[in-house]
This record gives sequence, C-alpha cells and structure tokens, in this order.
Amino acid sequence: MLTLIVAPGWGGVAENYLETGRLALESGHYGEATTAFIQAYESSTTGSQTKESSQFYLIKTYLKLGDSKEAIQTCQILLQRNPQSPAMDDLQYLLGKWYYDRNNLTEAQQYLTSLTSQYKDSPYRAKGFLYLMWIGHRNDDDSLLESSFNSILKEYPGSPDEATAYCEKARFCINKNDWVSAESIYQKVLKDYPNYRWGKAEAYKGLSEIRMHQSNYDEALIYINNIRNLGINDKWNLQCDDMEIYCYTLKKEYPIAIAKLQKMIGATVTSSELQPQYLYRLGNLYLKNNQLTQAKSNYQQVISNYSSSNWAVLSKEGVNAIDKIQKGDER
Repeated sequence: MLTLIVAPGWGGVAENYLETGRLALESGHYGEATTAFIQAYESSTTGSQTKESSQFYLIKTYLKLGDSKEAIQTCQILLQRNPQSPAMDDLQYLLGKWYYDRNNLTEAQQYLTSLTSQYKDSPYRAKGFLYLMWIGHRNDDDSLLESSFNSILKEYPGSPDEATAYCEKARFCINKNDWVSAESIYQKVLKDYPNYRWGKAEAYKGLSEIRMHQSNYDEALIYINNIRNLGINDKWNLQCDDMEIYCYTLKKEYPIAIAKLQKMIGATVTSSELQPQYLYRLGNLYLKNNQLTQAKSNYQQVISNYSSSNWAVLSKEGVNAIDKIQKGDER
C-alpha cells in the first residue's frame, strides 16, 4: 500500500508523490517507488521540473528492478515529449553504466558515446570518457581507448578526472605487463596531483604491485603503508591488508601472512561473504608453511559451513591434496 509522504513546504500532490518515490527508492522498495513516480508524472504539470524528475527516477527504478525494456521505453517517451529534457545526459550516463556493469559493452558504448558527444556541459561527461576507456581496453580497441583518454586530457586539464584517467591508463599498462610505462604514469600522478588522495592511493597501489613483480618486497610494503597513511576509508584499509598478506606470501614469510589473515578473519562477521574466502586462503597459507593439520581444519570449516560456495569446491581439492601428501608420508 502506497503511503503518500506530505513534505513540509511542498504544496503540490505531484511533488509529494515524487518525494514518496524517492524515499521508497532509497530504501529499496522498488514496487512502491514505481507506483509513486508514475503518479507524480500523471499529476504534474507539463514542462514542470516534477514531470522531468518523475520520469528520470522511474527509469532509475526500472533499472534497479532489472527491467531494461521498461526503462528504455520510458526514456523514449521522455525524449519524444521533451527532446531537450535536462535529464537526458543523466539518463545517457545511467543507461551506459547499467549496460557496462552487465557486460553489454555494445549498448554501453552507444549511450556513453551519445553522452560525451552531445552533452558537453554535463557533469557526467568526464566519467563517460572514463567508461569508454574501459570499453576500449576490454574490446582491445586502442583507438577508442586513446581517443577517450586524450579527450579527458584536453578538456579536463588539472582535474581529478584527468588524474583518474592517468591511473586507469597505468592500470591498462599493468594488465599488458608494460611495467615501465605503468611506473612512469604513476610517478607522474604522484608528482602532478599531490592533493588528490584517491589518485595517490591508486598510484601507490600500482607501484606496490610493480615492486612485488620486481621482487622488491620491502619497498612494496612501504607503498602499501603510504596508502594506509592517507586514511581514506575502511575499503582501502582492507585492500592494504590484502596486499600485505600477498606481499608476505611472495616473500615466503608465511607466519607473518598467517597472523595478518587470522586478524582479518577475526574482524569479519561470520555471515560475511568474505569469510569462506579468507578461511580457504588461510588453509593455503598453512599448507605452504607445511602445517597440514591446520590447513585441513580450515578447508573443512569452509566445506562444513559454506557448502554451496565455490570456496567449498576449492577446499575439497585442498583436502584431497593433503590426503595424498599424508598417504605418501605413510609409505
């Protein structure tokens, strides 16, 4: 049942339906949001901001529901009703990102190209070029990658978007094992964008990967600590923990890696989707450190508690490997 929210200071029914829809959308009640936005559209005045907003949010809700057909139809209705709608650049970006996230790169490229070519004042345009860079990389389309990259450099000089573009370009270089070019780009980001924390974090992350590739583990750990010192958020801190464990594993300092991963497991709630992965990885570390009993115990925890996960399948392989080792020892 739809409950109409009467917002203080709002005089119209359409505006109240719009607010009701927004609240429902934010809370994940997409059916209620759909009803509210349709009512906001039907009760709003032609040409009003409420009519434009109601269709924009309705399209966003359809995408949340995974109903791209209704989203596209609603977008076409909006375009036919008002070809100059101020919501169109938002929608081009929204649809492009939606298709990209679902690996439909052809559709994603179509919407993002329309965004970047038609809406030059859009706040989403730079992000559109960044997505086109990723599409170029994933499709091995160097022309699209380079043209999108150069557009950002030309049109958004000195901006965080430019720093992000450099970081993405460096990431592509790492993916192609072009470590020299990647290092040069990351060093440029550190030099030219000293106040952009995300860019610095990405540069430190990339440089730590390069140092690990070079077996320079001590310097890799310094770069990881540099990320942590930026104090960005818990997600980045978790990445630092993961990278440290990987670095100590490459160094074959398994006891340190084991202790760090145990600490991560202790900080992770039992229901977390990360828990079976961490337990499996801990089993692998014990196995590398020739602690077969502990390794088998971790694998069996995954098999018992997370039987439907892919980590359980991998853990069974780990148990089988240990059984073969132990049988060989018995002989």
